[in-house]
Amino acid sequence: RQYMRQNSVDLLISSGLDEVAWLYNIRGGDIPYNPVVTSYAILTLDTARIYIRLAQVTEDVKKHLTAYNVQIHPYDSFFTDLPLLSAAVTGKIWLDQGTTSTATLTTIIQSGFDLNQIHDKSSPIILAKAIKNETELNGMRNCHIRDAAALVSWIAWLEEVLPLEGQPSTFTECSAGDELEKKRSQQKDYVSLSFETIIGSGSNGAIIHYTPEPSKDAIVERSKLLLVDSGGQYFDGTTDVTRTFWLGSDSYPPSPFEIRAYTRVLQGHIALARSVFVFGTDGKVLDVFARTPLWTDGLDYRHGTGHGVGSFLNVHEGPHGIGTRAAAGEPLRAGMTVTNEPGYYEDGEFGVRIENVMIVESKEREHKFGGKEYLSFEQVTLVPYQRRLMDLGLMNNHEIEWVNEYHKQCLDKVGRLLEEMKDERGLRYLKRECAPIKIEVKIS
Repeated sequence: RQYMRQNSVDLLISSGLDEVAWLYNIRGGDIPYNPVVTSYAILTLDTARIYIRLAQVTEDVKKHLTAYNVQIHPYDSFFTDLPLLSAAVTGKIWLDQGTTSTATLTTIIQSGFDLNQIHDKSSPIILAKAIKNETELNGMRNCHIRDAAALVSWIAWLEEVLPLEGQPSTFTECSAGDELEKKRSQQKDYVSLSFETIIGSGSNGAIIHYTPEPSKDAIVERSKLLLVDSGGQYFDGTTDVTRTFWLGSDSYPPSPFEIRAYTRVLQGHIALARSVFVFGTDGKVLDVFARTPLWTDGLDYRHGTGHGVGSFLNVHEGPHGIGTRAAAGEPLRAGMTVTNEPGYYEDGEFGVRIENVMIVESKEREHKFGGKEYLSFEQVTLVPYQRRLMDLGLMNNHEIEWVNEYHKQCLDKVGRLLEEMKDERGLRYLKRECAPIKIEVKIS
């Protein structure tokens, strides 16, 4: 409402389902993978309304909403009430025409409201939602530990049960994905997947948004790179993680180019993760950190580098991002979450992507030039990178030190949970992958 007053706005309309869910602190299950409820919100300077299917409003939800003086109205009455509320407005109506339905805008116009009085800007809810409070941030940290335990447990299982190279296998991308979902569902406060799991074996990994389908999916083979992009919805947060695995024996090593591509992607991932930047820096600037190691070899990728992540909400969240598109022009702020997911895709052969969710943090520095705030990233995804795919000769000591420190956090936090789960197989895998990498003295 402070933003409304500052902009002489009397009425704000929100049709973004995640905006309404966040604004009134409710969640639902109307959209697969997104814990939102079909609804509208209308705010004035002294009232708050939600339009929702009344059959979905439990007594607990009703008590919650009425405790904050939120008026509950039938969903179907939104277009009946909207012209009456619009006609009574003397100031402006806040309405983002780029995201609002044509029906909503038409209804306002037909009420006789002057279009020049529409405040056509992004809803202030979007930015407020993106900057997480401490409860939301702690929830993100905690759910990522549980999510990492599920993913580590799964890949350790898959590594053990896959037939050796040359032997017949019945493990498909879909059946492997089903087992991963089962592992996640066994974690505390699990609700659902946060999006349809992407598991691409070999050439399917080169299809950026590939989704396996039963009867059409590929067999998972040890001798091919396996790209896994997946996530979960938990009551305390939302996860999104990508790792690329090689499960072959020493007799079937990955190709030198696959190792080099993985290492370049990892170097870009590390460069972005380690970056320190001044307040006001946007995702278009930060995008260069992730791409430069790939550019060194004449490689690149055709997707953004990062997106915001909701707090038990949509896995893709704005207004910020990291990349070259317009959304990446929003400056990053402390408390935001954002992914770090560079990749490389060799058409018809393999794909590599590495993705962490990060929290934008503000830390005191030795100096503070110009009185400016300096920002960096905290890693909340805690899944180890794959040692066998790293070309340590390409990596500098700072990068190796960063990997070692990251793996130490994975082992400390995720290892503790795997011990509680009595998952000896997963713990063995974690200890192996998180073993410190010896740092050689390099002369440049």
